Amino acid sequence: LSIRKEIEAMKEVKSTIFISKEQAAKETIELLGHDFRDVVGDILPPSIILKIKSDYTDTKHLQQLEKQLQMDQRVYDVQYQRTYVENINHNLSTISMVLIGISSILLFIAISLLVNTMRLSIYANRFLIRSMLYVGAKRSTIRRPFIAKGIWQGIWGALLAMAVLTGGICLGHSYTPSGNFTLIATDSQTIGNYTLLYVILLALGLLFTWLATSLAVR
Repeated sequence: LSIRKEIEAMKEVKSTIFISKEQAAKETIELLGHDFRDVVGDILPPSIILKIKSDYTDTKHLQQLEKQLQMDQRVYDVQYQRTYVENINHNLSTISMVLIGISSILLFIAISLLVNTMRLSIYANRFLIRSMLYVGAKRSTIRRPFIAKGIWQGIWGALLAMAVLTGGICLGHSYTPSGNFTLIATDSQTIGNYTLLYVILLALGLLFTWLATSLAVR
C-alpha cells in the first residue's frame, strides 16, 4: 500500500488497482479450473495494475517508467506487452497520417466549394453591385455582406462538427464491450482536451471561411 501511494503520485500514472495474493490466487484458480497451489504452492505475489495517462503510453515513456520502477527494491518485476504496445503506437501513427491526408483533401474541397459558391452569389447580384458602384458605394461596403455570410457559414459548420463529435464521444463512452473498458474516456483531463478541440474547430471554421470568402469576393 505504501508503494502504491508513491506510484500514484508519478506523473505518468492515471490510477492503480491493487491485487492481493488471495485475489490473484482466486482468479488464477477460476482461469485454470483447479487449485494450482496443490502442485506449485502459493507462488503468486501481490501486484499493482497501473493505468497510464495517454500522453505517456508510447514505447519510450513506458521503458523509462519500467526502469524507474525496477530501481525500487520492493518491486519484484514489471510486466507489460511490449510488442502489443509497439504495434498499437505504429498503427496509431499510420492512421494519423492517413486521416491527416484525408482531412487535407476534404479541406481543399470545402474551400473550393465555398469560393465557387460565393462567386456564383456575386455573379447573381452583379447588376446590383454595378448599380452600387455607380452611386459611389465603396468596395469594402459591397464586400462586407458577402464576407459576413461566409463567416456565418463557418460558424454553423463548426457547430455542426461539434454536434457530430459530441455524438461520437457519447456513443464511444457508452459502448463498453468489456467490464471496465471504455472506448472514449471522459475524465477531467480528457474533457479539457475536448473543450480545446471545440475552440480550435470554431476558430478554424471562422478563419478558413473568412479567408476563402475574402479571396472570392476580391
